[in-house]
Amino acid sequence: MKESQPNSTVTIRIYDSEEDAFMEILNFMYGMTLSSRAMKSSCTLFEVLMLADKFEIISCIEQCVQLLVDLPMTRESALSYFDIPMRSEYQPLINEATRFLASCYEDLTKHLDELCDMPVTVMETVLCSDNVRVSSEDCVYDIALKWARKQYPRLEDRRAFLGSCITRLVRFPYLRCAKLREVLACEDLDHDFAKDVVGEALFFKVDPRRCIWEPNTFQVKSFSERACMKLEFLFNITIEACEKLRVWDKISSKIFYLGKRSFFLEAQRCKSNPHQSDSFGLFICSSDIFSEVIIVDHMFAVKKKPEMNFVNLHRMVASFKKNEFCGTQRLICMLWKTFTANDSPYFIDGVLHLKAKLSFIN
Repeated sequence: MKESQPNSTVTIRIYDSEEDAFMEILNFMYGMTLSSRAMKSSCTLFEVLMLADKFEIISCIEQCVQLLVDLPMTRESALSYFDIPMRSEYQPLINEATRFLASCYEDLTKHLDELCDMPVTVMETVLCSDNVRVSSEDCVYDIALKWARKQYPRLEDRRAFLGSCITRLVRFPYLRCAKLREVLACEDLDHDFAKDVVGEALFFKVDPRRCIWEPNTFQVKSFSERACMKLEFLFNITIEACEKLRVWDKISSKIFYLGKRSFFLEAQRCKSNPHQSDSFGLFICSSDIFSEVIIVDHMFAVKKKPEMNFVNLHRMVASFKKNEFCGTQRLICMLWKTFTANDSPYFIDGVLHLKAKLSFIN
């Protein structure tokens, strides 16, 4: 606060509503402390903070900010902190309010309308949080787009924002192919930008084993979710895809998660020795690097005609440590031409239906 000249009279004008806050400031200036009542009330502290900002009393501002950071927040109080003037002294308070609001909106689908009214800093923190709960990355993309449309009504402004920020919010390689088609057709995104991110995402999808992705553009984040200890994973392959397989060619499934570890299935045309016919093999694979040995009990089944039921063909308990796989080269043993024939008992309407039952043991 600027000092007046010696022996001069100073008149300070305040509103009636500022009287209590002004008395707190006087108490701070002459006693270097606030009253116990003020220090326990975030509402009173905020009023003192605004008046201290008005008179540029930096030491009081810093004291109020520290006390507000330590007090419990509500959504209303946290949002009010984004309306204060931008000073470096306020940054700890803004950071804490951002973290608090991000924790309030972890379940995005429950608070979608409220979230679309949030400041950009809150939106970015929520969508980039490791604790956010969504059904898929498609949901993150839809929410980011909805927020941008509400905050930036003009198409040019919206494109500029999305072009600079959406790559930090959305992991495009984890969008479904149907959603990637929507990205290409989206008028809210610059077409060249959309082609670049979709192309990079498709390159990622070509090799599912690259589940530990080191992107140049996108921010990696890991969503916190309840560990799934047992699951059934369905993997369908068309007869055309099988007909094109040569010996040792592979077809990989999408990535799935068991016990918070990532796995995928891999079908392969195998030939164990030159004197045997080709066979259809199926494997469970992981490219994760585990800190300890992971033990998985798994069973492979195939749907078969005429009953149209799944038949269990293989069961095994396997251990995973690093870049490992396990399964069988002879899940289905018959001549390959017979296996892929139109009257094959394993292809139903031109599709091979595989099922893996997996249980996480340790």
